[in-house]
Amino acid sequence: MIDSKEKIKLEKEFISLLLLYKDLVADWQESSLSIKYFDESHDSILRAIRHSFDNDVLLTRKTFSSFLNKKTTNIMVIQSQVYLFIVINMLNVKSDDYPDLINKRDEIKGFFIG
Repeated sequence: MIDSKEKIKLEKEFISLLLLYKDLVADWQESSLSIKYFDESHDSILRAIRHSFDNDVLLTRKTFSSFLNKKTTNIMVIQSQVYLFIVINMLNVKSDDYPDLINKRDEIKGFFIG
């Protein structure tokens, strides 16, 4: 059984890959691994990744801040989400890790649902 700390770590690693590779975002969108399987703290960043992808770009800190500013005026929420973005974006995850995560879709859903 995966504990909540490991669950969050795995989600962040997965999201990190989505920040770096548009082809992985496309693959994720076509998979059955929807946002509902992730911790709600990652909801905004995942929605912003999807929004950026729909605009044919990768999500950056600047575009994430703009996305958040359109959704809320709560400065604390914006700051905490931007901080989360920075933490995730700094993870040292390689695209070669993606197939292992996505091929274990049922297991991923299990630890993402928590």
